[in-house]
Amino acid sequence: MEDLRIKKTKGKIHNGLIELLGEESFEHITVTDLCKRSGVTRITFYAYYDDKYALTAEIFGEMFDTAAVIFRSLQKSGNETGDPVESCCNMLSAVFEMQEQYRDFLAKLPIENNSYMAFAYYWNVMRRAEDQAVEYIKMLLPRYDPDMITNMICSGVWGFIRTGISQERPTKQVIEESKNLLRSMLKNKDIFE
Repeated sequence: MEDLRIKKTKGKIHNGLIELLGEESFEHITVTDLCKRSGVTRITFYAYYDDKYALTAEIFGEMFDTAAVIFRSLQKSGNETGDPVESCCNMLSAVFEMQEQYRDFLAKLPIENNSYMAFAYYWNVMRRAEDQAVEYIKMLLPRYDPDMITNMICSGVWGFIRTGISQERPTKQVIEESKNLLRSMLKNKDIFE
């Protein structure tokens, strides 16, 4: 476990990145900018990170870990039987809850302004969730390759959510509609046996 000083310093660097993302695209942010904003020296920054990409990888890793903890809690409290459809819905709920906890950070990642960060978020968090979901999809006995089905479903739900949010629909409505859509897809007899 990291000691408190390390956590505090890393927190300052994380917050510095979030602040800078509100002013500048990730591509234009330098380590020097991060150090100035965070109040740390370059030596300190490089003691923890190889570069700004390693910093973002750590943040995305924390986000995925947060979603995983939420998912386990949802499974324990509402899916004791391990129903694969509900497991996939719980995974979706876990991602939504994680996103709520990281709202300030994620608000700085619109693809129009921060294409690298938007793609990195999708790749690091959503793809890892997709890798977990494929196990539940396999349980549903897909008629097609499980990896392909999982990718199609996750990409479709992701697009559905992003579109709903970009249309400024209420978040609760988008969450419920996306869960209903996911349940419908997972119960489709043309896709699953």
